[in-house]
Amino acid sequence: MRKLLLLLVTLFCSIFIGKASASENEPGLTIQKVIIFMRHSVRSPTKSKSVLDQWSSRRWPSWNTKPGFLSENGVFLAKMMGLGISTYYRHYINRYTLSGKHFQLKVFADNMERTVATGAGVVEGFRPIQHVTVGHVLHGKDPLFHAVKMHACSVNESITEKHYQQSISHQLCN
Repeated sequence: MRKLLLLLVTLFCSIFIGKASASENEPGLTIQKVIIFMRHSVRSPTKSKSVLDQWSSRRWPSWNTKPGFLSENGVFLAKMMGLGISTYYRHYINRYTLSGKHFQLKVFADNMERTVATGAGVVEGFRPIQHVTVGHVLHGKDPLFHAVKMHACSVNESITEKHYQQSISHQLCN
């Protein structure tokens, strides 16, 4: 398992590094802002072990963390994601700071432990930027992450169903 994890992280980082060096040669390219939306990293199951055992012919593994919390591997992978992102954009960050501007990294997460911990892991892996905190709403739900539940926007169910069906049929045909 660890070898597979290391292989995946190495592959992930090599993809970022390869693309970064290729994009450095593109003249006139200016990045003004990068926005990355992502879900949390690897977390423990939210259902009880007894429920999960009913869904599998084998016994479900035990986790060394609370239900729904980020796992040790999840923390490690979030750090590797931060390292990969900083490696990918290193040339642009250096060019930006050399022009006298202050580079800013802002991370904002939903207020669940697994998303805040994922953001913290990404920040920790993003070198050499220091003193970046992971922002999040302290109490209640954040409309950025729970727009439909909070009625901040509506969902047209017929359009959503149509796009969902198209996506599935595209995946099955390719």
